Amino acid sequence: MSEQDDVELDTSIEPTKEVDNTKDSEVDAPVAETEDVEKLKETNKRLFERAKTAENKLKEFNKKPDSTNNSVPQTVDPVEVANLANALQGLTQEEIDFAKTIAAGGKTTLLQALQTEGFKAYHKNVEAEERKKKAALGASKGSGQEVQKSMSELSREDHMKLAAEAAQNIR
Repeated sequence: MSEQDDVELDTSIEPTKEVDNTKDSEVDAPVAETEDVEKLKETNKRLFERAKTAENKLKEFNKKPDSTNNSVPQTVDPVEVANLANALQGLTQEEIDFAKTIAAGGKTTLLQALQTEGFKAYHKNVEAEERKKKAALGASKGSGQEVQKSMSELSREDHMKLAAEAAQNIR
């Protein structure tokens, strides 16, 4: 083909005649249409009923009080508050947070969590660490006590002095 033939192509589309074969289906169309409409109405009715029951259940659920935390009393007892304040006295915030974690995990009160073996062991461990820190603090300048250093912390000169002192004590 040449370039002129490409340009001269007829791109118009002529409408074709449609054959009307609806004579047979015209009788069936209203019956099928009414059946579809009836099915859709039935389905719509069922879905609407399900939606209504779901809304009613949601309303009932929202009306019910939260019963998941039954172990915590709703009223505050002044005696219990005083006991709790006495029990928390002297504890660090870290220890209180640990007791809260125990109470939440065991679904008990904070006062009961302070009585558990786990908390008591944790508290003893924290106290022992504090004692070690206090014991490691240097003596004040006026006390006349020397701070003992471990052998790994000493310089070469300190090692030489200690060796000389040890040699004198042996003689």
